[in-house]
Amino acid sequence: MTPLVKKNWAKPRWGSRQGKGMSPRISRVLAVALAPVIGLALASSCGARSELEVPKIDGSGGSGGSLPCVPGPIALTRATPIVMFVIDRSGSMQDRLSASKQSRWQILRDALATTLPPADDLMMIGAEIFPRSGHHQKGGGCEVPLVPDLFPMKHGAQSLLDLIDANDPSGATPTAAAVEKAGNLMLVERAGTSGRSMVLATDGGPNCNDALDPNDCVCTTPLGHCKSKSGTNQCLDDVRSAKAIAWFTARGIPTYVLGIQNEGETQFTDVLNAMADAGGRPKAGAEHFYAARNQKDFETALADIRDQVAQCTYLTSTIPDAGGTFAVTVGGKDVPFDPTGMEGWRWGNEANGEVLLAGEACKSAQALGDMSVSATVECGAATSSSAQSSASTTSSSVSSGTGP
Repeated sequence: MTPLVKKNWAKPRWGSRQGKGMSPRISRVLAVALAPVIGLALASSCGARSELEVPKIDGSGGSGGSLPCVPGPIALTRATPIVMFVIDRSGSMQDRLSASKQSRWQILRDALATTLPPADDLMMIGAEIFPRSGHHQKGGGCEVPLVPDLFPMKHGAQSLLDLIDANDPSGATPTAAAVEKAGNLMLVERAGTSGRSMVLATDGGPNCNDALDPNDCVCTTPLGHCKSKSGTNQCLDDVRSAKAIAWFTARGIPTYVLGIQNEGETQFTDVLNAMADAGGRPKAGAEHFYAARNQKDFETALADIRDQVAQCTYLTSTIPDAGGTFAVTVGGKDVPFDPTGMEGWRWGNEANGEVLLAGEACKSAQALGDMSVSATVECGAATSSSAQSSASTTSSSVSSGTGP
């Protein structure tokens, strides 16, 4: 699978310098320009299910060395997060969770209404709801929008909620195609001052891959019918979906996976874990995805994701070279490096200079202000090989070039 990205696109202006979203005219022009090119990206996707495996991704999230190594102290600046919500509205989203009288769709909507407004002025919000809505769907509900339903914009929380209110659950689960469409749009936004990411919210196994044999595959339907009356291929499309997510992770666009399940439901746990691993933002523990089994789980998971992308992503203009070190402080106190993302700091997209704070470090940065976050860079060329080895293993720093 090789999503097509036309490198000579003009950069879209998704927001003015005052932080307002695009005008309707600009939005329509960009939509027309992007539709045929992104459409070609889907045509190039392929692959059949064999074993569940996820490509290994360099933790740097991109090609190394895009930023220079300049030794010395440096102030870190908070990134402007651009978050694309890729939301599953397949028919099963109308089902109730066992712990609630409301549908999964309504609970997701209410949780977004609770968690997004506090960060509405801190990040740009976009959305793609899949499969495509409308009464004239073709292919049994496997189509995805030609362009995202909501282009990333500041103060986009209410627009996202309005989108959910205007749609009802229906159709299949074309996850791979939806991720490709959303990710290709994100690629055209310059990453120099922003932290780009996607949030995939889904409650079931991905399907809609006509390359898979309905007579010899794992079905996503409880009755085991891998070909619906409408002709939809309901074979589990796990490998292609994970590869689509991993492809964008490797290019600096990670994906947080919000898995919507009932208590005790494990049918798609391995698939959700694989997609979370491919997205480069897995949680520690048996479940690598952000599990949502009730209203509280939804709100907690979305708040964790919101805080990570909206308030605790910082940028550095210099990164260590091979053998160099990078030490972070908040309020003058050393912050430990933690590749698990539970506490301390870790690299996001290292090539773009993204530093992610978590736990107490994140809380301290919010309390003390952005000016309190800084780092000290040491370049490998300035130290001996033994000193480099010692520094990378005994200090709260990490060697560049291999990622977390």
